[in-house]
Amino acid sequence: LKNSSGAALKRVLEKVTGNVVMGVLTGALVTAVIQSSTATIVLTVALIGAGVLTLKQAVSIVMGANIGTTMTAWITTLAFVESDGENWLLWLFDTDTLAPIALLIGIVLLMFIKKKSAKPIGDICIGFGVLFIGLNLMTDGVKPLIGSSAFEAFLAFFTNPLFGILFGLVLTVIVQSSSATVGMLQTVASVPGSGVTFAMAYPIIMGINLGTCVTTAMVCSIGSSRDAKRTGVVHIVFNTIGTVLFMIVMSVMQKLAVFGAEFWVATVDSGGIANFQTVFNLITAIVLLVIIGAAVVYIVKEKKKGTRCIGCPAAGNCSGKNSGHSDCSC
Repeated sequence: LKNSSGAALKRVLEKVTGNVVMGVLTGALVTAVIQSSTATIVLTVALIGAGVLTLKQAVSIVMGANIGTTMTAWITTLAFVESDGENWLLWLFDTDTLAPIALLIGIVLLMFIKKKSAKPIGDICIGFGVLFIGLNLMTDGVKPLIGSSAFEAFLAFFTNPLFGILFGLVLTVIVQSSSATVGMLQTVASVPGSGVTFAMAYPIIMGINLGTCVTTAMVCSIGSSRDAKRTGVVHIVFNTIGTVLFMIVMSVMQKLAVFGAEFWVATVDSGGIANFQTVFNLITAIVLLVIIGAAVVYIVKEKKKGTRCIGCPAAGNCSGKNSGHSDCSC
């Protein structure tokens, strides 16, 4: 997906205006298309380095990428659609049907169609086919564990939300993909009798959201400009603030049994996980949109204040105008 549309999406990112809302929407759209928030961040960092994007625009795009990455969870939900034998639409989206069809189309496009434009489409079809087959294999692998004492003891850890956050964070750092980690959670939760409740799932999703910041920090720190590094720092700070605030609100809601006590202890499926991840990232982005402008203005002001008189013998007291200092870089 990235290879077939990367150039066009880069042009879209280049045309983002100073409007923060537009930046968030663009980041969400680009990430939804290429199915990778990391790829969106790589494009953004490249444009910062080229001077095409400002820090404020870059931060808004990265926040939008958080929203766009939830599209993968919705696609993964298709893997758990089961045909009832009567509805042809359900039959088509059942992965036992969809995966072989996607693979067959991909193989035909790659092996028998000579047009250059057919290759990326074939790669996309094969990618989705392998994705759905992999999720089916993962589901079959989890089924024997359900009901075992070891699995139940493992789930017992997640009655403490802090363990859920830590688990989601560490696993995402190891896997280096929030989408893959959410897919794993969806797989386990969708197995009948797994016992994964909403109260267990939502802290893990928050931890996954924090874990993806580590990837951003790595991308933004290696051989990048100062503003690229600042983009990574702002992303980490914003995600941490959003997670802490949301965790406080969710804990209070759980204590007060908002939506009913049964809601929190009911088992959750892949659709419920996709729902919560989308709502969480949307609300976090909306809340933090308010402070993006002020935060970036402060960062840029500090940057100018700290770098105005590098190498100046006046030790920062030079105005930079008619100073007469031959070695002043003001």
